[in-house]
Amino acid sequence: MENRAENIIEIASPLGTQFRAQTAGYRANFPDARFDIIELASLPIGRIVVDRRRDVLHIVDQAIVPSQRNRGVGTTIMKALMDEAGRAGQKVRLQVASTNASAMRLYLRLGFAPIATEPFLVEMEWPTPAAAASGPVGLTPESN
Repeated sequence: MENRAENIIEIASPLGTQFRAQTAGYRANFPDARFDIIELASLPIGRIVVDRRRDVLHIVDQAIVPSQRNRGVGTTIMKALMDEAGRAGQKVRLQVASTNASAMRLYLRLGFAPIATEPFLVEMEWPTPAAAASGPVGLTPESN
């Protein structure tokens, strides 16, 4: 059975090849991570990969189609995950490309702080367990 997220991307395209390689890497490095499709009004608009460990909720990847960006979807998802982590007493960690200014602004606005820097990536952490409201965005598990 084909992966639902792969159905969203043209499999024969270079983007499909990149997507499959990226997914394989995530599954190898984060075998217990959950892969979900991000939906808005029952339409798939992206995906998120979250690795939940004892002391940290690690956001491995979050991608939203360009036409749905800057509409609050990413903020809603992040606040829901921060609320989950806060209730569990967990930190939230993620990495962001150092060139991704809009994502960096979002994470800083939400209270994340840089904790490590690599040549092209910044690792960020949200250490404060604080309640956050979740919104109308839903997640549907990908089929394996």
